[in-house]
Amino acid sequence: MLPSGSWARVGVDYQMQLGNPTAATVDGSNHSHYLIQRARFALDYNDTTHQANWVSWSYTSADSGSTSRQNSFRPDTSLPSGFLQIGSSSFDTGYDRGHMCPSGDRTASVADNDETFLMSNMIPQASWNNQGLWATFESYCRGLASGGSEILITCGPSNFGTASISNGMKLPGSVWKVIVVSPAGTALAPDKVTTACRVIAIHTPNTASVSTSWTDYISTVEEIEAETGFHFFSSLPTSVARYLRKVKDTGSGANTPTAIASVSPTSGTA
Repeated sequence: MLPSGSWARVGVDYQMQLGNPTAATVDGSNHSHYLIQRARFALDYNDTTHQANWVSWSYTSADSGSTSRQNSFRPDTSLPSGFLQIGSSSFDTGYDRGHMCPSGDRTASVADNDETFLMSNMIPQASWNNQGLWATFESYCRGLASGGSEILITCGPSNFGTASISNGMKLPGSVWKVIVVSPAGTALAPDKVTTACRVIAIHTPNTASVSTSWTDYISTVEEIEAETGFHFFSSLPTSVARYLRKVKDTGSGANTPTAIASVSPTSGTA
């Protein structure tokens, strides 16, 4: 049974509620930050690394159902002419076709689940990372919605060097994820996210030697901004955004208050 007040957040208006971290645009000449807004997730595609810079979506318990995993990996033919379309073949040994918006977050219908298998939603993710701490954190995030909360999620690859896998995709050195546990209700994030909301940011090495516990990699949004150059929470009131970028979660207890040390809602940059 779904929590009272649960509703599926399917539709383009719901998948970028926290803002556009890179000012990506729907412009086919923009090979570094091409914006794609879909009903089930949004993303900023980079035709240099041949993967998303970030993927963003909303999750509620109503987004989970009985639909089985479709495994319908396929190229994203919606990419502009001249962009490399990554094929559906398995990646090099040691790397998974790592979902950013996970299949498990979209099981309310076949159409919902099928969309997560577009290759623009994949990165070359170390198998140990993808099947270990990353999968565990995905499940943990779904659990946070069990009380009726809406989970607002953004994640992506970072820390690229010169290495690529055989299909041309650049190999990220890190993978990060930011979630905001938003109150239940039909309002969008700018009207309901406050400094009382729980924020969890993790920043993990994309390697086979990564720990199995996601709590070992708890970070802050501000630290992820420093590595990526992105600007998170741009849609939120300035004082709320400043505050939430600085908080560091304890990693214990679903829906417990975020642990914050000496942070003023009015300090920091906008």
